[in-house]
Amino acid sequence: MSFSLDGGPDLAELAELDEVASAAYQHAVRAGRFQRREVLARLHLTTDEVARVERVLRSLCLLHPMAEDGTLVPVSPDAAVVALVGSTERQIHELQESVTEARARLLSLLPCYLEGRRARSQCDAVDVVLDTGTAQLMIEEITDRCKSEVLTMQPGGPPLPAQLAEARRTALGLLGRGVRVRTLYQHTVRTDTPTSSLADELTDVGAHIRTTTEIADQFTVYDGEIAFLPGDSSCVVVREPTVLALLTRIFDQHWARATPYPSATGQTDHTGDEIKAAIVRIMAEGHKDEVVARRIGMSLRTTRRHIAELMDELQATSRFQTGVNAIRSGLLLPPEADRPSSRPPK
Repeated sequence: MSFSLDGGPDLAELAELDEVASAAYQHAVRAGRFQRREVLARLHLTTDEVARVERVLRSLCLLHPMAEDGTLVPVSPDAAVVALVGSTERQIHELQESVTEARARLLSLLPCYLEGRRARSQCDAVDVVLDTGTAQLMIEEITDRCKSEVLTMQPGGPPLPAQLAEARRTALGLLGRGVRVRTLYQHTVRTDTPTSSLADELTDVGAHIRTTTEIADQFTVYDGEIAFLPGDSSCVVVREPTVLALLTRIFDQHWARATPYPSATGQTDHTGDEIKAAIVRIMAEGHKDEVVARRIGMSLRTTRRHIAELMDELQATSRFQTGVNAIRSGLLLPPEADRPSSRPPK
């Protein structure tokens, strides 16, 4: 916040209160007045320098003209301070009083807000927040209040730089308070350098990160008490215990099958095979390339390159043949109805 002195002295002149101006002021104090010719002769200044010094000292209220003849006389620094910033100090004081009063009045409504929110939580187990700004403020508030654990399912490919920066800030804040952080990404983020660097940093300070082939949807659960499910233009806030328990079970099921990050040496090769198998499986379900790309969290261009490489690797000329050859090669399990039964015959 900045303040302006409407019609008052220019505080920018403080930058020009240098040794020359100070020496001229000291001479004026000794002489009891400021006269250009005396200052010019005593300090060996040029006419322009004397004019500048006079302007600076007058702007800072260190020189004041006498009413009778306009002679400039020196003013004490404490009196100059009052003249220069006194009105601003009064404005600041009045502003501080206004801020204090506004804070007190608004915070007096806090008990009403908390009581109303408790009542709303009992009645409205699910809220749809249409304003993204309001949703972000709610997320920041519940993040600040989180005490034990945060579970995050993050589908899609590598996050944008701004998303990574926000994820880093949030995770470090939670970990610094002793909150357990578990985040689930898709395998495709492992090849993204910025995401991998962030994952390395966060796991070093205690975060738990895993990756998997497919993720059902994006959501975050805080302390098992509230969940946020972001959408394209809205955010769903869930407080209902049964739904929260379901989301937690979904997360734990994905988590149990996911690969820890970072993996031990020699344990990361299978993630590439999982991605290949997922591509073939989704293709075999009859989906287009766009759906394959979205479900595995990969760009359409990269997905199509993988599909072409798979068809070449499996010596297939069609999507159907790709699926058949993938099953024969062991890359993809056959449909459950066609698998040999592990149960003994009756």
